[in-house]
Amino acid sequence: MVLNLQQVVANFSASWCGPCRVIAPFYSKLSEKYPVLMFLSVDVDEQTEFSTTWDIKATPAFFFFQDGQRVEKLVRANKPDLQEVKPGYCWESIVNLNLKLIAGNQAAFWRCRFFGAQDTFHDDSVRHYFKDYYIQGLIDFIFGNARSLYELSSIANPVALGAKVINGVATVHGRASKDENSGFAFVNCIVGGTGRIWLGRVWRPFSTVVFAYTQMTDLIAPKGWNNFNDPTRDQTVFSREYMCGGAGANMTLRVPYAQR
Repeated sequence: MVLNLQQVVANFSASWCGPCRVIAPFYSKLSEKYPVLMFLSVDVDEQTEFSTTWDIKATPAFFFFQDGQRVEKLVRANKPDLQEVKPGYCWESIVNLNLKLIAGNQAAFWRCRFFGAQDTFHDDSVRHYFKDYYIQGLIDFIFGNARSLYELSSIANPVALGAKVINGVATVHGRASKDENSGFAFVNCIVGGTGRIWLGRVWRPFSTVVFAYTQMTDLIAPKGWNNFNDPTRDQTVFSREYMCGGAGANMTLRVPYAQR
């Protein structure tokens, strides 16, 4: 789990405030639902001087911070207000993204967190950019046939500690023809977690995936890549690693087509 200290939600409330007591259980559930964000609760009576600096004139008051800057303020908010998407926050993207796909050309995402099991994220087609992105899954974390750049991002596989059976795949790219202009590129990323996974599985004959300057834990299986039990694809796929580090980046036992 990654806690995103760059996105903070602060709730200024008081024990005598009826609306504060009503909204408190819902605020608590939000903190459980979105564990990668930091949720703070401030009692204006106990923290009088601090609350004064924020000009709190009514409670509850909710402040949303992005990179140390306030991006939104809600006073006397109700449940629908808190559920709305705020600037810099990807509330909806944090859950159930495995039921969605990204297909809009030149779509970009910053500081989003995606959680799922199988087929967590469908990066379907055309061009996309992701930065400071966190994805957690069990199998086929990122799949599709887009031309996408993932930068300063993290990929995690949470299974029982000590499990070394290969039970997951970070990427499944679907380039079917050499004439298509698609591929996944991961630059300055981190691949970690528990268990054992492939970096990629060759979904289609011209699958194209590159990891560069990426840190990999021993989560990565020594062979690195899987050809979907079709050796003929070894001659057409583009599965590459460049200047990567960590225990999982050892190329000694990598499959031949990843060492060309």
